Amino acid sequence: MEYNYFGKEQKVYYEQLENGLKVYMLPNKNVNSFCINLVSRYGSDVKEFIPFGKKDYERIPDGLAHFLEHKVFDIEKGDAFSLFSKYGAYSNAATSNLFTKYYVIGKKNFKKCLENLLTLVYTPYFTEDTINKEIGIISEEIRMYHDETDWQLEKNFRDCFYNNILNLEIAGSEESIRSITKEMLFKVYDTFYQPSNMMLIVTGNFKNQDVLNILKNNEALNNKVSLNEIVYKDEKDIVNVSSEYQEFYGNIVYPKFKYGFKIDLDSFNIKDKLKLELYLDAFFSLMYGDVSEFNDYNLENKLSNWYYIGYGKVKDNIYCFDVTAESEYADLFVEKVDKVLINPNILQEDFERLRKIWIASSIRRIDDCTYLCDSFMQDILAYQKIIDHHELISCLDFQEFLSVIKKIDFNNKTFVLMLPNKE
Repeated sequence: MEYNYFGKEQKVYYEQLENGLKVYMLPNKNVNSFCINLVSRYGSDVKEFIPFGKKDYERIPDGLAHFLEHKVFDIEKGDAFSLFSKYGAYSNAATSNLFTKYYVIGKKNFKKCLENLLTLVYTPYFTEDTINKEIGIISEEIRMYHDETDWQLEKNFRDCFYNNILNLEIAGSEESIRSITKEMLFKVYDTFYQPSNMMLIVTGNFKNQDVLNILKNNEALNNKVSLNEIVYKDEKDIVNVSSEYQEFYGNIVYPKFKYGFKIDLDSFNIKDKLKLELYLDAFFSLMYGDVSEFNDYNLENKLSNWYYIGYGKVKDNIYCFDVTAESEYADLFVEKVDKVLINPNILQEDFERLRKIWIASSIRRIDDCTYLCDSFMQDILAYQKIIDHHELISCLDFQEFLSVIKKIDFNNKTFVLMLPNKE
C-alpha cells in the first residue's frame, strides 16, 4: 500500500507480513545513505504483564527493558558492533519509556546490514554468565549517571513533575537489575518481541523489492510467530504535578533549574489530537524559540548563560512544556517566562511564517534518512497511522490557534532549582 508522508515529496510503502511484522519503506534515490530501525513497542513503562501461556500478571524489575536491549545485541562470538562495522555501517540500540529500537546507518552493503539486523534481533542469546557480566556493566553506568549534575537535575524534576512510572530511571537501579534472570528475559522477549508487536522502518537509498526479498528469506524472522495478545498494565499519569517546588545542592558553579508545565489535552475542544499538539508546539516555539521576543530579551539582559526548551505529548492526554537554564537570576528568568505566558502577543504573520518554516524544514530533512526514520517511527508509535505532514500543517488555522492558546491552563507547574554547594 502507498501513502504520502510529506505530500509528493516523500512516499511510504507499507506491507504487513503473515507473522504480523509491519514494514514501512520510505525510499529516496537522491541520497547515498540508508537507515534501518527495527522497533519493539516495549519500553520502560511496562511494569506488569501476563507472559505468554500464563494467566496471572508478573512484575518486571525497573530497568529490564533497557537491560534486554543490551542482551539482544549480544552474539555468541564477537559483538554486534563489529558485525556491522565490517560492512562500513554504524549500529546501536536505544530504549525509551515507549519503545526499544535497534538501528543501522550506512552507505553501502544495505542487504547485508538488513539481513544481519533481522538475524541478530530474532536470535536471542542469553546465558547466566553474560547476564551477570551485564549487571556489572550497567551498574557502573548507573553510578556514573548519578554523579552527573544534569542527570541529578532531570531526576529531581521528574520526581516532582510526574505521578507514575515516568519518574523512574529507564536504566533502573543497581538493586533492581540484580534481580533480573535468564528466565525473566525470555518471558519478556517472547511476549514483546513477537513480530506483531514490532515494526521495521527503512529510509534512504534502497530498493523496496530488496527489502521484501530479505524479509521473505530471513530464517530467524520466519521462525518467529505472533503468539498471543499482549496484556500489560498501562499506568496513567494525571495532569496535577507531584510537587511544585524543590531546591537542592550540587557540584556546579552557577545555579541550574528546570521549570515545566503539564497540560491536559482533553480540556480542548479539538478532536484531532495531533492538530492540537501542533498548535501547542507552535505556541511554545513562537514564545520561546530562537527568533522569539523572549530570546531577544534574555540575550539583551543576560538573564541566563544558556537555556533550551522542550515540548510535546509524553503520555496519553498529557502535553508538557519545560525550560532548562543556567542562571544567577533564576527568579527573574522564571518571572519573565510567566509574563510571556500571561500576555502572549502573536501576530498572524508570525504564525504563517512559522508554518512556512516547518514545511521548508521538513522538506530539507527528508534527505536526512536518520531523522526521517526516527520521525516516522515516533508518528506510528504515537498515532498508529501514517500522517501526511504537509497536508496537516497546511490545514492549520490562525483563528483556531488563537482559540487554543486562550484555553491553556498553566496552573500545573514545577520549578526545580539546583544551587552550588555552599562549601
